[in-house]
Amino acid sequence: MLLYSAILIFLFSLLLYLGSAARKPIVLLLMSYLCWTSLFTLTLHFQFGSPSVQPATLLLIHFSPLYLLISPSLFLYFQQLDPERGWKRIDGLHGIIPFLQLVGILPWIFKPWSEKESEIAKLLADPAYFGEMETNWLWAPSVYLLIRTYMNLTYVGLIIHWYRKKQHLLQGNQRRWVQFLLGLFTIQMLAFAYFNFIFTFQVDIFKANLVKYTHWYGLALTTLALLGLFIFQDQAAKKIPKPNKATPSHPGLKDLIIEWFDQERPYREEDFSLQRMAECLHQPVYKIQQCLKEDFATTFSEFRNQQRVLYAQVLLEDDTHRHLKIETIAHMAGFKNRSTFYKVFREYTGRTPSEFLGKVNEE
Repeated sequence: MLLYSAILIFLFSLLLYLGSAARKPIVLLLMSYLCWTSLFTLTLHFQFGSPSVQPATLLLIHFSPLYLLISPSLFLYFQQLDPERGWKRIDGLHGIIPFLQLVGILPWIFKPWSEKESEIAKLLADPAYFGEMETNWLWAPSVYLLIRTYMNLTYVGLIIHWYRKKQHLLQGNQRRWVQFLLGLFTIQMLAFAYFNFIFTFQVDIFKANLVKYTHWYGLALTTLALLGLFIFQDQAAKKIPKPNKATPSHPGLKDLIIEWFDQERPYREEDFSLQRMAECLHQPVYKIQQCLKEDFATTFSEFRNQQRVLYAQVLLEDDTHRHLKIETIAHMAGFKNRSTFYKVFREYTGRTPSEFLGKVNEE
């Protein structure tokens, strides 16, 4: 099953690139993710599914730097979906750990083939022997597994963070394509993490369930990958459309926000939140965020603070409120305490509330 999985995923990644009319570099990143995944799956086949010394000797250690590129390749693919980002020098940092792995296995690469076959044969006979192998002069095999697991889970978090920031720009099939890739990658990396945990800490259980683990992994990964790639193949090379900044992105929503803030003054509630705003306006959170960003050039927190400060200025200038303490004014404007009120007020006006009040009294 793993052998068929590897071959099918590789062939589909090749067809995906060849079928892309523009042959865009962004598709190469997705193809890299699929190719390194298929190569790793092929390695699992010759290591556990159908043990074979020569193929396992070739694939297991020699290509390990490429296995560390699986997660970075997909993360960079997601980043390049944003047409305004482009490539940056910092992107090269994603290759540091794979490069260190390559440097670390150089002694193994130049080791006589017969010695490597002997080591791999012992590993195939007893998976626990992996911890005793000397394949990398920089770190032990168990450390390599931990690094790979930590990297994979870290990139899951990075991609989820990217999606949360960009989801408001995704529409229709492109949104579903990104959600599918994110789901597939998360399942894949969680499976890797579990696989590595069992292999490292519970090797007896691992050996007892070896065939079950590998076959179910291959079946699930292939089914999900091929099904999703077939359905959304036309989305692979499409970048996120640039927002039109010449006109409001949501003119109706912008007017609704302005009217609601003027009439209801919801910012006076100390626990007033973005979720609360979305519920009151009957709009998704991401649309509120998008409208504030593109039509008001601000964030929710900044917009809320700005409105609170403006309202506090109105209260301080009103003769009917002159007898009130500044702490009371702060609470009436929605601030939870005096220190936050002073800090935010000074940030937006350049004065403290006391200085502002003194200026009003002089006039």
